[in-house]
Amino acid sequence: MSENEWTPQPDGMETPNGHHVDAPFDMSQLVSEPAPAGSQETIPNPKSSKRSFKDWFFGKPKEKKVKPRKPTPAMPRSGLAQPLTNMYTGLGMTVAMVDRHCGMAIVESASDCAEAWEEMARRNPKVRRALLMLLETSDVTKIVIAHAPIMAAVFAHHAPLGDKQMTLIEQFANSGPANFGNPEEQEGE
Repeated sequence: MSENEWTPQPDGMETPNGHHVDAPFDMSQLVSEPAPAGSQETIPNPKSSKRSFKDWFFGKPKEKKVKPRKPTPAMPRSGLAQPLTNMYTGLGMTVAMVDRHCGMAIVESASDCAEAWEEMARRNPKVRRALLMLLETSDVTKIVIAHAPIMAAVFAHHAPLGDKQMTLIEQFANSGPANFGNPEEQEGE
């Protein structure tokens, strides 16, 4: 007999992996007994239970505090088209400092884009809420707007721009936003 083979010991002292047992195990002595009548232990059936396995395994989830949602504000009487047009125009003017062609395309389509957003905001309260939040002037927005000319001046002076961009920035600074990109004014110079 080899050393790796295990032979049951009649007094049941030790198993092959070193565990101590009091007596040899006899399968014929096993008896199944019904569970006590008052037993509360049940096996969850995932198909019949409304709770997920995760809830069953980790316990009942904590109740989330529901924040009351503010009602969606009504559409402003003056509409959203004019503030959105101003926003698109400002964006186009900013882009035009770097790339005149793209900036002027944004400025030219500003009113059409603003009207499309306004129409969608009339029908969809979620879009209306998002646009009103975007257009709402907060304290931070006022600070950013106040510092924009400083940043433009520093950028124009210290950023490595080409002659084309510098010419556009100078033209913008000299003509103002109302006449920027107006070909009639540029011909007169």
